[in-house]
Amino acid sequence: MHKRILVVEDHADIRKPIHVPLEFEDYDIHEAANADEGLVAVQQVRPNLLLDGMMPGTMDGLDLRRCIKSDPSLDLPQVVLLTARG
Repeated sequence: MHKRILVVEDHADIRKPIHVPLEFEDYDIHEAANADEGLVAVQQVRPNLLLDGMMPGTMDGLDLRRCIKSDPSLDLPQVVLLTARG
């Protein structure tokens, strides 16, 4: 079975450089344009790894992680938060 990776980032021009190197490995890669879409994707895709760009919106990456963690049926994936914030 392929490992499933979900990339959550609101800028397509940032999602693409994250996505491209993963294409060379044996991963099933999914994308979401924001944390709200990311939550739906986590529920549908059940990723093994979540890469989140931490961009603000109705939810940021930390809020998304909290939502996932609070739902035991989601089997919390490994989460990597990518940020340029200090």
